[in-house]
Amino acid sequence: MDYQTLMDRRGIDNEIRQLERDVASKEAEANAATSVLSHSPRAPGAGGDKVGRIATELVYLRGELDKRIAERDEVLQYIDSLSDSTMRTVLRMHFVQGQSWKKTARAVHYDESAIRRKVKKIFDNT
Repeated sequence: MDYQTLMDRRGIDNEIRQLERDVASKEAEANAATSVLSHSPRAPGAGGDKVGRIATELVYLRGELDKRIAERDEVLQYIDSLSDSTMRTVLRMHFVQGQSWKKTARAVHYDESAIRRKVKKIFDNT
């Protein structure tokens, strides 16, 4: 894995949480729509468009969520392959959780510039 790929996926946990909220919201919308439809007389095509649209959106959101989870798993697998536990923590905080370099450096009791140099060294050696 290279630095640019990690940057492209930076903050992926936040994106996953948002997609999970979107899926839950769309599932609630689907449940409400199907509940209303099951208790009302049906005219041909009545409500079908709404339910179909919701179902299509839900399938799309779940697919996006699955993709992001797979991307996060790939990033975590790469991070877990590193031997330096401090750098694993740094990379998780910065790239997966989306924390700033400053906050990440403080958490591991390093200077921000030192953390940046250590990360650069990881990618210069690969």
